[in-house]
Amino acid sequence: MKKTKTESLCDVLGQMLDNSKTGTKMKENEAVNMWSDVVDPKIAARTERVTVYKGVLTVFSYSAAVKSEILARKSQIIKDINDKLGARVITDIFLR
Repeated sequence: MKKTKTESLCDVLGQMLDNSKTGTKMKENEAVNMWSDVVDPKIAARTERVTVYKGVLTVFSYSAAVKSEILARKSQIIKDINDKLGARVITDIFLR
């Protein structure tokens, strides 16, 4: 079957990444990189490490006050990250 519609390489690659595990992993990495943009700078400065695995954002911090603040804003943080990514990538936040 011959396709009559031509598509740009950028569009084809974008569709391929959207439907693959690689595209999901790229979005998860973007979520980690935007952590400091989404939360208050004081909170970002007191977090040790941020990782994502299977949609769960894990935040490492030794400060109980920071953990409490993140828990209080958990749903808003998830919403802000997903809005910036344009997809539902983060489903939960886990604190360690």
